[in-house]
Amino acid sequence: MWYNFSVIIRVHYSLSVSNVANTKIINIQKDDSFADVFDAFKNATAEEVIFIFPKGSKIARQENNFNVLKEETEKTGKIISIMTNDPIVADLAASHGMTIISGAEPKTIKSDDYERPEPEEIASITLASARLQKKVVRDIFTEEPEVNLEVKSEKEKSVDLDIAKVWAPRSENHEEIFLKPQKRTSHGSGKRKKLIGFAGVGVLLALLAILYGVLARADIIIKPQIQNLNFPLTINASSTAAAISPEFNKIPGQSISAQAEAGDTFPATGFKNVVQKASGEIIIYNQTPLEQRLVATTRFESPAGFIFRIPATITVPGSTKQGGRVVPGSIESAVFADRAGAEYNIGPARFTVPGLKGTSKYGEFYATANQPMTGGLVGPSKVVSESDFVKAQEELTKTVREKVINSLAGQVNGLKILDSIDVKIDDPAVNAKAGEVAEELKMTVRGSAQTIAFRETDVIELVKSYLTKNGNLEIVEKKIAISYRLPALDSSGKTLSFTADIALTAASRIDTAKILKEAAGLEEDQIRVYFRNIKEIGSARVNLSPFWVRKIPTNPAKIHLRIDTD
Repeated sequence: MWYNFSVIIRVHYSLSVSNVANTKIINIQKDDSFADVFDAFKNATAEEVIFIFPKGSKIARQENNFNVLKEETEKTGKIISIMTNDPIVADLAASHGMTIISGAEPKTIKSDDYERPEPEEIASITLASARLQKKVVRDIFTEEPEVNLEVKSEKEKSVDLDIAKVWAPRSENHEEIFLKPQKRTSHGSGKRKKLIGFAGVGVLLALLAILYGVLARADIIIKPQIQNLNFPLTINASSTAAAISPEFNKIPGQSISAQAEAGDTFPATGFKNVVQKASGEIIIYNQTPLEQRLVATTRFESPAGFIFRIPATITVPGSTKQGGRVVPGSIESAVFADRAGAEYNIGPARFTVPGLKGTSKYGEFYATANQPMTGGLVGPSKVVSESDFVKAQEELTKTVREKVINSLAGQVNGLKILDSIDVKIDDPAVNAKAGEVAEELKMTVRGSAQTIAFRETDVIELVKSYLTKNGNLEIVEKKIAISYRLPALDSSGKTLSFTADIALTAASRIDTAKILKEAAGLEEDQIRVYFRNIKEIGSARVNLSPFWVRKIPTNPAKIHLRIDTD
């Protein structure tokens, strides 16, 4: 696989804070006329013009001159910057919206001070000095050819180095204009001009050194190696965990539970010929002090002569005395009619025991039915069909599941619960089973569930730890998708295990602190070598500004590093 790596050094041709395309410097002499200065300004094609005013300039303290310059800037859109050590000139420039690059700070002064020169006499920089100054500048800022290289790293990865032209010709992008100085009649003035010229060069070099330290800046933009990953991760969410444990893929969780029920009535749709005996419930009483055993099928007779039998053997307890009163023993029992038919669907009644007739116990044993006997039938009748039962159970079960899940969701307070929670459904409570006679089916379904809720941010933190441990990678923000499956709650109900399917974009981790430390002070050829040898970097761009800067500053505050994962 081939990797592209580019280091681009950009140059901004400006001495001011603003980034304009090119700049002209107009170095004004003390005795220059405003007409010459204004013509030079109008003829300048640069977007920014820098005026260098010496102390004692005749035109610098005249407010009307600044008014004219300001009107011209409004017409042409040019930018004017002023370099001066005269506070009065600085004040005039600032009041007309011009930028003060260095020198004196503006101060509040009277307007009548504007046209008054300083008492001390400072000679201007001569043309010879100006030429010397220009030569020094040109010696510092030379053209660099464009370099394009292709290099293979130790791992057979290709490296493309796209190095932009660093220093454009000053004749095209950075011009200096030195106005012709006025002739001097004094013989001694030539030596004086030379001395001041050399002094001017020294001042300019010092100024350049100050500007370098103040304005020098490096912007480093790094694109790390990027890769798309898909992998499953088994995670345990535990109500007993207090913190994330990457060693065991464990995260904290909160135990929650919920219960719900749903019931309804459904019409019976089945039909069949039925031969069915009536049935019901009776209470059997024993007024003797001795318990009495009654075998299965023992008969009980209604006043109308309808016989009902008990289905199983029972023992009726004997009577007791309470407060001098005899209280008969009693027991409940189901009964069924002796024959099929609707005529056995009788109402509440008192029953005797025919088998005890003729004994002393006949009058002391009896039974009562407080509810009618039902179900006796011979012939076609409605019954609960199998489909009736299944449909009702499915409908109510769905409702119960939704109620349980919603109840759990109402407890999470921003936590995550899995949709595939196992809801336990109890056997339904019904009035009739499938195949039994009934006009309608009454069914109630109950359900419950327990699970562990967790923070999805904890899952992401666990994934981050996993990436760091298994590749020194980090997640590219907003490029991660997680789906969950196979939840399983342990027998204690305290730990939920599940599988998280992770899809994300990951970037190689970049040691920014190390780069800031090691890259400080590197020159352009060293920059290319340095970034090429960092395997975690896919590409890098280094922008140096202003235009005279040729290496990364040593001051960390002047280096701005940004990781770009877009």
